[in-house]
Amino acid sequence: MKNFYKKFQIISKFPLWPNYLRWVYEKTLSDAETLGANPIHKRRNFICLLCGVSGEITANEFIKFTLKKNPKSEIIIIDLGKEQIESVRKLVKEKFSHADIEVKQANALDLSFIKDHSVDWIDTDGFFSFFDEVQLLVLFKEWKRILHKNGYITFRELTSRNLVSTMANNARDIISKYYINTKLHLHSLKELEKDFEKLHLKHSHGLSPIPLLDRYCLINK
Repeated sequence: MKNFYKKFQIISKFPLWPNYLRWVYEKTLSDAETLGANPIHKRRNFICLLCGVSGEITANEFIKFTLKKNPKSEIIIIDLGKEQIESVRKLVKEKFSHADIEVKQANALDLSFIKDHSVDWIDTDGFFSFFDEVQLLVLFKEWKRILHKNGYITFRELTSRNLVSTMANNARDIISKYYINTKLHLHSLKELEKDFEKLHLKHSHGLSPIPLLDRYCLINK
């Protein structure tokens, strides 16, 4: 995890990374509204979860975006990595001490500290490749447990859906293995859609500014 944090900062410090995040946050929340979810600013006692934060740069954009939409939001940010969490806690203390933000080192497969049906929005980015197929279904079940009815999940992921995306996924796995010493779990769109159907999650699928890193939105109906 320490190795991942240091090396991912090279990517997240790229000047266009915050622009990418702002674009996908706007677009995926628009997707949620298209699927029938109430927008953030119309929800009372709004609670959101950023799952797998990667570091302070991503956290900063997520917090700013959420508080702009709903200044009374309660924000929960989790990651398994100690370095990621420490950097985000420092950020929150320095820039967002006025806001209701909990930063916690936690495994996304065990969110027992969050009440059933209490969260409105869950967001993550490129997160699923750290879970195998069995773990991924456990993750979706845990997310469904904490989601309000009509709550939503937004994420971006490179999934194998044709020859080009499959080749890109395999290349990403090779790069990850040598760059951050991590073996990824590659998932197909068909596999994800089976999980969505099992859990009765209505979903949409679109593009993002990063080629092949598609955006998804799931609604808890």
